[in-house]
Amino acid sequence: MAEEREKLRETNDALGISAGGGGLEERARQLTERAEQEKREIIGRIKAMEEEERVRREEADRVRKEEEERRERERKLQEERLKQLEEEEERERIRARQLRAEEEEREREERE
Repeated sequence: MAEEREKLRETNDALGISAGGGGLEERARQLTERAEQEKREIIGRIKAMEEEERVRREEADRVRKEEEERRERERKLQEERLKQLEEEEERERIRARQLRAEEEEREREERE
């Protein structure tokens, strides 16, 4: 009989049960606190991951926008260069026509 009581006491101690019965309540409270703490930690990790993802998205958006702006500036520069080349070509054509006209005028004057 004493042996059975000793085994029961050891089992109760292992389970956190006291003779007064308050051990179960205490154990339940501890388990609840531990579960709540784990829940807070998990929520904290999730929020941290969400924040990291938000920061990554913002950085990717910023990089994409900067690249688009750089391309737009480059496109405008190329358009300006093309415009300048076209204007220079037009001036050269006009100058060539003027030179031909002057040459033709001299040739006419020489023939006359």
